Amino acid sequence: MITLQPHDLCWTHGAADDPQDQCAHGKVEFTIDGAALIAPSYGEWTLSAAALYLLRALSDDHSRENPVAEDNFLFPCCGFTVWLTEGRYRVMCMGCSHGIEIYIRHESSAVHITSGERCFTVLSQEWHAAVIGFADQIESYYARCSPKAEPDDLIDREGWTAFWSEWRERRGNWR
Repeated sequence: MITLQPHDLCWTHGAADDPQDQCAHGKVEFTIDGAALIAPSYGEWTLSAAALYLLRALSDDHSRENPVAEDNFLFPCCGFTVWLTEGRYRVMCMGCSHGIEIYIRHESSAVHITSGERCFTVLSQEWHAAVIGFADQIESYYARCSPKAEPDDLIDREGWTAFWSEWRERRGNWR
């Protein structure tokens, strides 16, 4: 059984609401059959970027050689700069050198999830339900807060527009 839950959602520096902050932050509980891959005690992560990466990992493998989180971690500390790119994906969320890396590999009706030396195999439908539930909770948090102010910088504005466009497309593929 997979548990993939955000906890203590907030904006930068713990603010309950901030129309200027584009990135949702919080803690994560990610367990498989009771084994913790990530616990809330591990710290705070940029969950908006993690949710987009997880949505990518519904259909795409995530490996060191072929990441869904280009130049970042699957669960990044930071994902504050969102740029359009010509890479594997249209959007790149740049962050810092901290985060938690978990690898995802699809095989038939199973998904292999690797964290450090541990490898778990779950049914694809269970993986999909966990990721969709996680992404929906992050999106619901955005909906409960003030609308986000449009970034002044054109590059930031285009990046965030593309971020949400990709999010909605990927989420829509699993409705």
